[in-house]
Amino acid sequence: MTLRGALTTIFLALALLGLPSCAPYSADPQDEEKETYYMAGKKHLQNMDHEGAREMFEKAVEANPRSSAAHFQLGVLNENHFSNYVSAIYHYEKHLKLRPQSDMTEIVRQRIKTCQLELAKAVTLGVASREVTRELDRLNQENANLKKQVETYRLQLAAKPLVITNYVQVPQVPAPDLGAIAENPRREPPPVNTRPSTSLQRAGSPTTTQRPSNRTHIVGRGETFSSIARKYNVSPAALQAANPGVDSRKMKVGATLRIPSR
Repeated sequence: MTLRGALTTIFLALALLGLPSCAPYSADPQDEEKETYYMAGKKHLQNMDHEGAREMFEKAVEANPRSSAAHFQLGVLNENHFSNYVSAIYHYEKHLKLRPQSDMTEIVRQRIKTCQLELAKAVTLGVASREVTRELDRLNQENANLKKQVETYRLQLAAKPLVITNYVQVPQVPAPDLGAIAENPRREPPPVNTRPSTSLQRAGSPTTTQRPSNRTHIVGRGETFSSIARKYNVSPAALQAANPGVDSRKMKVGATLRIPSR
């Protein structure tokens, strides 16, 4: 081997020695547990000071990022005491990469699955909560709109005057026959209604007794009881009562009908 070849071999060997190793970390876990911050974290755990323990184990990882023991402790703390499942999964996976064949491998894998399930629940509940919130907002808005509509209708009804439409027509009282009274002064004149004349009266109110009417009507072609009653502003029933012998369905042209008083 020439001098140049020997030097090349030496440089290659030195380069290989300087390359970082891709193999799993193989330091003794007991040495990791003797580290100052790790031991302080364990002491905080004994005193149930979980926040202090997490702080110490994080410092242990900062001092030695390849401390599989510190990563495991951080995974347990974040999962069981802080419900930070993302951080727990991160530290559990770090532990598996550093110690893939440790006695805790299967346990850590199960813990990772548990954390993943908890994350899935949180996401599902979050989506459901947003849907419920949106539906409640919609219902509240709809309820507010209905209240506005009811208030508007109430104001409109309050401003609208009360209109009474339950009226029936009251017949007019005919004027007394002054000529007949002049011819026979001793004859008692018919009673005259001194109340104000009106064309409308509430349904069910008593009406003034009227004298029989002497008006008549000659039935023309195409006329019916209803059309004749409308012409004289009387009801078909009153017209029928004034003409009991006439069949309203078989009226003859030229027949004479008695027209009742209105």
